[in-house]
Amino acid sequence: MKLTGINLFQPTLSPPVRRVQPQSVQAQDRLELAFPSSESAAACPQKPKFSLKSLPLQRLGVIGLAGLCLFGSLVAQLSANDAPAVKESAPIQQVVPRTAELGVDGWIIGHSGLKNVANPAVLPDKPPAQAEPFKLSKPVAKKHDYIKHHVNFSQLITNKEFTDSTALDSAGIQAFLEERNSFLADYSENGKSAAQIIHEAAQKANINPLVVLTTLEKENSMVSREKQPRQKALAASMGYGYTDGGNYTAGAKSFSSQVLKGAQLLADLYSEAQSQTYPLTFRADYGKHKVQIDNAATYALFQYTPHTVDTGLRKVGGGNYLFRHILEDFATPLPK
Repeated sequence: MKLTGINLFQPTLSPPVRRVQPQSVQAQDRLELAFPSSESAAACPQKPKFSLKSLPLQRLGVIGLAGLCLFGSLVAQLSANDAPAVKESAPIQQVVPRTAELGVDGWIIGHSGLKNVANPAVLPDKPPAQAEPFKLSKPVAKKHDYIKHHVNFSQLITNKEFTDSTALDSAGIQAFLEERNSFLADYSENGKSAAQIIHEAAQKANINPLVVLTTLEKENSMVSREKQPRQKALAASMGYGYTDGGNYTAGAKSFSSQVLKGAQLLADLYSEAQSQTYPLTFRADYGKHKVQIDNAATYALFQYTPHTVDTGLRKVGGGNYLFRHILEDFATPLPK
């Protein structure tokens, strides 16, 4: 510590004193000098010995304060040295599962980038959600519904089921054909498999792939065939452009063109049917039977095939009766 005008570490010595007449001074300002004796001092003047009494009271106070500060510092240092050393313990490590850190606004900051919590089906650490298999509903009979041979011809299929283009993807169609040992599982045209052709046609027309598969089977048994038929049968796969008498009226002479144009015709008929008011009456089987139609999808199917059954057969079959039975069969998973 340094104070202006005062040096705390070197005492101030009085200069040699000449003998003078004593003067009266105040007690607090008196300087008392110690000499061995008056005779020796006269004979041999000496420097006065240092004494605390020789310092003014102000300097004595400053020296005492500095001494206290120094003493306190020494005591603190000795206490620190005597105290036992405390070893700094290592941080405790906790074993926790490695999880992604939660970010802001519902985003997760993971090790593979940002992932949205709102759609967990797309997260790479979770398997994609499996689509539910297509389920065909059983129609609830309404008043005046045309029910015959255990088939409700007034409700062959619902509008929602008819337009469910996601019921089967291309891989699902391929597996469907393989399970039934169909020749279509190995058939292709222009580098596209039959499953791809059917899937693309259904997607373009926005109709259920099962409706396309059912129509292929109803018209020419294309799904149940194990051996590839001749080109003439392939050119009539969906029955597109053919009359009941077998006359060909349209340009669709390959399997792919039959599927594409047949699926689009079903879609166009459904679009036109949506402008109708239901229920309505449809004259089927060459006008022999009046059939109440309850929805647009059923009306489109009757426009495509205007028969309840095939009247040329000796047993019940054909027509939309066959469509409904095949659809129920195809919508039922095969036993493993």
